[in-house]
Amino acid sequence: MEKTNGSKISDVTGDEFKDWTQGVWVFNGEQKNELDTQRHFRKIYLTVALNLFSYENDLVLTHL
Repeated sequence: MEKTNGSKISDVTGDEFKDWTQGVWVFNGEQKNELDTQRHFRKIYLTVALNLFSYENDLVLTHL
């Protein structure tokens, strides 16, 4: 879907874009249990996805 309105200004740096679009994501740190690990992954994944596919001042609704 093409963005047709709004700022079309991204705040993702070139280095962030390279890191986030490579074939393998590496998450540092180990969580206490599997549920914490899943929450940690969802938080990082959501953050990366929102930054890659939205622009400054976009309204983004999420349900966690």
